[in-house]
Amino acid sequence: MNDPATQRDATTATKRSDIAQPVTPVAGTEIEARTAEFTWTSVSDATDYRLQIGPEADFTNPYFDATVGKTTTLSVYDVVPEDGSTCYWRVQAITDEGVTPWSGVAHFIASPDPVVEQANETARQANTANDTPVPAHPTEKAPVDGHSATFEWTPMPNTNGYEVEIAPTSDFEELVVNVPVRDTNVLTLYAMLPENGTTFAWRVRGVRPDGSLTEWSSAASFVAATDQDVIDYEAELERKAEEEAEKEALRKAETSAERAEARSPVLTAQTSGTFAYTVAYLIILTFAATIYLIASVA
Repeated sequence: MNDPATQRDATTATKRSDIAQPVTPVAGTEIEARTAEFTWTSVSDATDYRLQIGPEADFTNPYFDATVGKTTTLSVYDVVPEDGSTCYWRVQAITDEGVTPWSGVAHFIASPDPVVEQANETARQANTANDTPVPAHPTEKAPVDGHSATFEWTPMPNTNGYEVEIAPTSDFEELVVNVPVRDTNVLTLYAMLPENGTTFAWRVRGVRPDGSLTEWSSAASFVAATDQDVIDYEAELERKAEEEAEKEALRKAETSAERAEARSPVLTAQTSGTFAYTVAYLIILTFAATIYLIASVA
């Protein structure tokens, strides 16, 4: 005879296996906010997963809320604030039959990357007198991966957010993207741009705590391309940098050789003069000795 309690426990276990559960980060673990990685348990018949990250456990105003594919590991870049605050996350499986219940809510501490924080602080100090953010990357038609395109600009003092616009032309009359950004000077857009080599313009402006806006930055340009295009472009930049370094080393070597050659005649002249004095002195001594010998014989 089957024990009803055993049957109930087996049913509960089956149900739990159909619900994805957070694995990392959990239990208040401190993680680097800029490159936060999330993992969860798999659901056998899942075709997709939905991930939510937010400042509160009710997820009414999430930092991130999107389907992320069939993966059970996802790195999220520049989504949560790097201020040491507590953040919450949960995950939900999507199957051919519909959506499963949400997982339990896990929490973690979002901490800044010390290197990035120092770089941001340096940029903030350099930009204190400027009232407009400046696009840092991409610029000058640099290629970006249209599937995962990252934009960076100089951080502004006395702002708590930004607005970013992307358009086919620098007059921004027909917008492709218009995104508000909170508390970070980096934005990554996922699957919002083509990968066909189209040129776009982008700009950014700051949002002050009172809601007022700074002026728009000047427009920067980029090319929406493939990940391989970006790899090739960065490899070419590295090759050019190495080539320039070799040229600079050669220029320094040539300069050193020219300086050595310029000093050579002076050293030669000094050596020749000393040698002449020595020879003359020896001649005089030889002549004196000869006269003395002649006088002694006589």
